[in-house]
Amino acid sequence: MGIEVCPSEWYYKKIFPKIKKAFEELKKLYEDKFSDYEELERYVKMLKKIVAEEKEFVIKEELFLDYKINEIEKLRNLMQKVGKKKSVLEVCFEKLNISEEYLPNQLFCYKKLYEEGKWSRHKLLSLMGIEVCPYCQRNYISSYEENNDNKPEENNDKKTTATLDHFYPKADYPFLALSLYNFIPSCYVCNTVFKNGKEVQIYPYEEGFDELGVKFRISGKVINEILGEKDSDFSVEIDCKNIEDKEKENKVKNSIKNLGLDKVYEKSHNQYIQNLLYTVEKYPENYLEACGEMFENDNNKKKQLEEYFKDIVKEPYRKRIENGEPLAKLTKDILEEFDIKI
Repeated sequence: MGIEVCPSEWYYKKIFPKIKKAFEELKKLYEDKFSDYEELERYVKMLKKIVAEEKEFVIKEELFLDYKINEIEKLRNLMQKVGKKKSVLEVCFEKLNISEEYLPNQLFCYKKLYEEGKWSRHKLLSLMGIEVCPYCQRNYISSYEENNDNKPEENNDKKTTATLDHFYPKADYPFLALSLYNFIPSCYVCNTVFKNGKEVQIYPYEEGFDELGVKFRISGKVINEILGEKDSDFSVEIDCKNIEDKEKENKVKNSIKNLGLDKVYEKSHNQYIQNLLYTVEKYPENYLEACGEMFENDNNKKKQLEEYFKDIVKEPYRKRIENGEPLAKLTKDILEEFDIKI
């Protein structure tokens, strides 16, 4: 999954001036009055790094700048807001009588993406061009334009069926609330029904199920039952056995569980799988038997017809895989499991 859109001008004009002002004011307060406060010092140093990036900060792939893992953990502990409890930084600001407008959740305000105007959450999602949920790979996240007869055409509102998930939660890392590479365009089911604040550790901008070696599987006897036109009751399993790194395997399993993928794939697409296997294996055979009499004395034409027709019925599935459409990976894995070439 990649990003081609650049909201840096919007950020630089609307958000950056307040961040720069906050850094200058807090730096002065720290140096003049509160140099004993480690919490304030850490926050000022972070703002200094962000200000130095200017408009590039929100479009950097390296979300945490040059911070090391232990330093990132310290930042999280400083800013983390658990439930209704105040963060360490909020308590510090309150104690030192520093304005709340300089807190990260105010400076990097996600709600700004909901404002009407030249930039918005919907426009961002539309320009990203990501059409299938990268978490579940089974739902479209389409965009469209809402025409308004009272507005010029160029100002028609962009709308989308997707939600924006913060891979690193705003409650823990508020300074990443507007960072492009912290946004995961996702379907409502993944983001709201299943994930809903739970941790996901598969970062789609770096790796996916294919890169990790994760496979969708069904039992081998199923194809014989389907092709024999019997009722077949089966379940889809998400197989993580090919992941050699145990720590990474645990992360993947945890992500699958928190996104509910084991549940939504278990039985939801059985009819699709049955149609897939029947269409590419049994249907051409039945059709060719019916057409066989036309070429009973011409084996070459019969063979040409067979290859041509098999190619026709496989084309929609081939395109689904090539275009990364919903259920592309499920389709690919099931065909590979039964050694069906398309």
